[in-house]
Amino acid sequence: MTIVCGIDTTDSGRQAVHLAIAVAKQQKARLHLVHAVEAHDVDESLIEPSMRPAMEALRARVETQRAAEQAKLDALALEAATSVQTKVTAHVGRAWEVLLAIANDDDATHIVVGPHASTGGTLSKIGERLLGSTARRVVRHAGRNVWVACGDVDAATNAMNAGELRAVVGVDFAPGGRAAVNEASRANAKLVAVHALRDPFTAGDAPIDWSELRAEWRQRLDADLKRSVPSAVATRVEMGDPVRALIDAAEAEKAHAILVGAHAGGTWTRLLLGDTAERALRMSPVPVLVVQPHTS
Repeated sequence: MTIVCGIDTTDSGRQAVHLAIAVAKQQKARLHLVHAVEAHDVDESLIEPSMRPAMEALRARVETQRAAEQAKLDALALEAATSVQTKVTAHVGRAWEVLLAIANDDDATHIVVGPHASTGGTLSKIGERLLGSTARRVVRHAGRNVWVACGDVDAATNAMNAGELRAVVGVDFAPGGRAAVNEASRANAKLVAVHALRDPFTAGDAPIDWSELRAEWRQRLDADLKRSVPSAVATRVEMGDPVRALIDAAEAEKAHAILVGAHAGGTWTRLLLGDTAERALRMSPVPVLVVQPHTS
């Protein structure tokens, strides 16, 4: 069993490694740290002779920076190796494509990525977290479970290591939702299942007894969960936006992680495709695990 993790020297990359170590320890899996760099070769014949000294100076600065980054990557790899069986490889190419290819080669059960690359600019100084293209594309195209190391990663890793993980899982009645519940159960997490019930009516529509409808949905949810998991699971049926419902539940339950199912059809599809996916990963106060239906 192998966990593949994208590694770089940003804060986001380091948090991803720490989360990957905890996931690998929990699952008794090997850890494959993957560092991807894009090639930027320059055709020497196109450089004017007068510009060559400047180019040599630039190369020297780039090499110094590369050596410093390599030292940081080596330190992260050493930290991982003291906890779990670890392999480290470097590849040339776009990070998301490299990660997906390695995960396929390794038949990895999970991929772990950071939500963004910190630039150290104004946005990072005010604490705004951006969902980067690597995380977004990995989540969309992985075809396997993906952890995104957003939010409070330290609390999540400490809870995993202590066997005290609390998780909120988005549930509907499609295979993706059941897979997310089962994944949390396999991780021995204390689980709270959240179902978001959108109001289909607008002002002027026929009146509806929401208390009765909520009770009916809760009965259906409880019945579905009993078929999905062997142990009792706490449930919350919320009104309104599903992403907001998950985040509110995570904060109320002091959860360490949010789990969502990836599948075609149903409320939670938008967690993989479109604006809702990016809102969930940007806004989550804790790491997010996107679970594929076939893992259930």
